Amino acid sequence: MKVLQINISLRPNSHKIIFPIGPGYIATAIHNAGHKLTIYDLDALRPTEKEIEEYIKNANCDVVAMGCMVTGYKYIKKLCQVVKKYHDVPIIIGNSVATSIPEILLNNTKADIGVVGEGDTTIVELLQALENKTPLDNVKGIFFRRGKDIVFTPDREVIPDLSVLPMINYDLFVMKTYMDRCRTNVTEPYPMPYEQIRALPVNTARGCIFNCTFCYHVFKMKRYRTRPIAKICEEIKHLQKKYGVNYVQFFDELTLYSRPQALEFAEGIFKSGLKFWWNADCRAGLFREGDLDLALKLKKAGCLALGYSLESGDEDILKDMNKFITVDQFATQTRILQKAGILTMTSIVIGYPKETLKTIKKTFDVCYELGVYPSTGYLLPQPKTVMYELAKKKGLIPDEEDYVLKMGDRQDYTINLTNNLTRKQMETAVQRHLKRLARRMRLGLDEQHLIKTGHYVSDKRTTEKIVGIIAARMGSKRRPGKVMATIMGTPMLQLLIERVKRAEYVDQIVVATTKNKQDDAVAQLARNLGVGVYRGSETDVLGRVLKAAEKYDGKIIVRLTADNPLTDPNYIDKGVKIFLTGKYDYVANTTLKLTMPRGFDVEVMATQKLREAAKLAKDRDLREHVTLYFHRNPQKFRLKAFGPVKKDRVANLHLAVDTEEDLKLMRQIFEKLYKDNPTFDYADVIDLLDHQPKLMAISQASAGLWEKNSKHLFPNNRRESGSRHEIVKKVS
Repeated sequence: MKVLQINISLRPNSHKIIFPIGPGYIATAIHNAGHKLTIYDLDALRPTEKEIEEYIKNANCDVVAMGCMVTGYKYIKKLCQVVKKYHDVPIIIGNSVATSIPEILLNNTKADIGVVGEGDTTIVELLQALENKTPLDNVKGIFFRRGKDIVFTPDREVIPDLSVLPMINYDLFVMKTYMDRCRTNVTEPYPMPYEQIRALPVNTARGCIFNCTFCYHVFKMKRYRTRPIAKICEEIKHLQKKYGVNYVQFFDELTLYSRPQALEFAEGIFKSGLKFWWNADCRAGLFREGDLDLALKLKKAGCLALGYSLESGDEDILKDMNKFITVDQFATQTRILQKAGILTMTSIVIGYPKETLKTIKKTFDVCYELGVYPSTGYLLPQPKTVMYELAKKKGLIPDEEDYVLKMGDRQDYTINLTNNLTRKQMETAVQRHLKRLARRMRLGLDEQHLIKTGHYVSDKRTTEKIVGIIAARMGSKRRPGKVMATIMGTPMLQLLIERVKRAEYVDQIVVATTKNKQDDAVAQLARNLGVGVYRGSETDVLGRVLKAAEKYDGKIIVRLTADNPLTDPNYIDKGVKIFLTGKYDYVANTTLKLTMPRGFDVEVMATQKLREAAKLAKDRDLREHVTLYFHRNPQKFRLKAFGPVKKDRVANLHLAVDTEEDLKLMRQIFEKLYKDNPTFDYADVIDLLDHQPKLMAISQASAGLWEKNSKHLFPNNRRESGSRHEIVKKVS
């Protein structure tokens, strides 16, 4: 027979594409059975509606076959109309759009026959029956219309041994397009230059060992089966030889299901002698404490990423999902894989009946703590699932065809099954938490791409840990106890820590205080606020800061001082970004050149460079002033001064707390700004002083005093005589 097989494009406006494994197996079966097969690949070609109609009009075929997930029902319905407009031929539909909604499909479209479940054998027998005009009742695993009735034939047994499946005949498809664009699905960081990636998916298993209440696929409740690793490697060897494949996306509901099987998988790749990178899906809870060696073995076998679902951070919701995992299992596995250098890809589902703002926060908190950006979606009840039946029972799906016509991506809000949340509450909470997570992981996503990222995104934080070290002690000479002095009833140190926590580019905050008894309160406050503590010498501040960094394995230091409660996290991030270019050893905004007022001090340096300075710094001044060695030996280091975006301000203000007058000024600034805007920034402070001449005068007087006392330490760090402060732009 002349068979026209149409490969549906579920996202016709997306640049991403992946080779269609399921249709590939069906096409191979049709071709191997001796039929004259033509494939019209809408996903590879991306034709217009007019071009599609013209192609179908001119097609020479005896039968048309196509299929997709149920979310593509609208495309199936439209294509069936076009086919019947020009051809009086049978239309066969497969995949979940047939298996999960047989009555909707045949009662509302011009489709003739549906294939249930696994189609490799069924499609061959069905085509033979159509060609020979024998009764369709004899073909197992199909449904069709007879008069006003829909006839279901007996179920077809699944193929027990997947090793008998033939290798997909890739030549039937437009392989140049797939080889050019399948790399769009590869997860960052890339193992090689992006242009060199040659990626294709490979199937290793059919089915899934779980039965989640929100999920549907054509193998649901069927026996889970795997292909022998030797057969898988044989196929990869073929793909390498024919298409130069160097990256494999194992494309299954579940690839790795047990530790013995995962070990066998890795050993099989080693035995084959093949070299390639790959990612796969596994179950959460596969790796337990003590399984680092197994993870390392998979890494050595080429594994770069594993996908496994968290779905929710709430244990009750996980039970309602029938997930059979715990949050602790997910966290344990993620940490093991991170140690092995394997990326975690995960997904979450928002909107189960028990969902609340609290449970949403719990879910994102798990991701935040582990540094994993999830593929986020709203509950999309799929036909033939528990959640779909619940939605029908609640009257939320009054018209089933209308519902499936509107089904789209899981990232699109469709239906609200929660007991107490509104759509706006859910969407606002999701956006807020994704924004928080994206900032923390430095992903650079704008608000339009927080949920629809375009591809799976991974942590962009540098592998070198960045520690923000706050030198703090009670024993100040000019204003003893200032770091614990209160502003609006809150210790000044606490206000500073709150601000530093908003910096994207600080992985951990550490308070470096002394061993003196009076600094016990400083250390305890830091612990209460969840930040690190190091206690060392009172006079050797350089040594104290360095040892604090070493204790917490910091490779990059952001040096901050406890008498700067106005520190702006935007400028912390700006300084770190400049440092991360790799061009400089030391970056600062007030010490190399006074580009900003004292009180907004940020210094960024490599721990190794500070270690070098510590070995050579012998004088008391050099030990007391942490970075003074850099300033006195500029020929030994690459130094960079930075400041506001627009470098037209000369900073003649002093906004650090050195004296009682400074503290009074600081209290007034916080009282005027904090209540209405707790995240006020540098520009807000300057704007306030512009409109408060008395506060301005206090700051300027303090600046003159500081310059008089400290100019011998930092001779380049001076205000220009008679200069007037000017307007500053906010850091974007």
